[in-house]
Amino acid sequence: RSVIHQAKAYKMVKTALLPPINSDEIFLKDHLLVNNAVLKLADQLKEKGLKVNITAYQQDSNICTEDFFKKAPGLSFAPFYITYGKEKHHAFMVQLRGLKDAQGLRQLLEHTDGNFKLIDRRHDYTLLFKACRENALSMLLIALAAVLMLELVRFKIKKALICFIPPLLSVLSALCIPSLLGFESNLFSVTALLLVLGIGIDYTLFFSNSSQQSEHTLYAVTICALTTLLSLGILIFSQTYAVRVFGLTLSIGIAVSYVLAVICRNKHV
Repeated sequence: RSVIHQAKAYKMVKTALLPPINSDEIFLKDHLLVNNAVLKLADQLKEKGLKVNITAYQQDSNICTEDFFKKAPGLSFAPFYITYGKEKHHAFMVQLRGLKDAQGLRQLLEHTDGNFKLIDRRHDYTLLFKACRENALSMLLIALAAVLMLELVRFKIKKALICFIPPLLSVLSALCIPSLLGFESNLFSVTALLLVLGIGIDYTLFFSNSSQQSEHTLYAVTICALTTLLSLGILIFSQTYAVRVFGLTLSIGIAVSYVLAVICRNKHV
């Protein structure tokens, strides 16, 4: 309770759900207070001429924590009471509401005597998604290097570089433009970059290997790009932030990929 009171005082949390269980020190003070009040009341009643038989309040000393959670006052808190290990260690989960400073609360718990641990699922998932995002970026870099190597094997250096630059620029555009618009990069936007890379490579290779039927290729790629933009562009209007960023990243990447692929075609790459 003292830790929660300190956290509230420092405005780290707004409130917390605690069981109505006090420490032994507070229990003894309350017990003494009740006994004093009972005896004082008995004396006042006797002074009024009333015959009373009031004795001091006797608390059942055999009641333990487990018994409390089995009785009516503690049933609502029972799901948060945990017994674990062969030695039957006891723990209680305290629900925090309005957590404002998780890092400050962690530091407070570290400098407090007792076995306390802050379980912040939001923070845990943030770290998990951050690791996945970094892994996805690493995969993207590996994919870019692999594409460049394959194009160098398949084409001459000049043509390989020209075929590689449009997908690279489309990936960079899809990464930078949303950031300039105020959207933060996340796992879903990085995943969209992998799709942008694959689509950009397809558009560029279609144009670079269809010199005899370039008009048919232009028509087919244009229809493909339009249908993809229309289907994925709808995601921009989603109320879910992750879906909106995913759709925006894909739409920008596909549009830039198509424009750059057409430019390469007009230069007869």
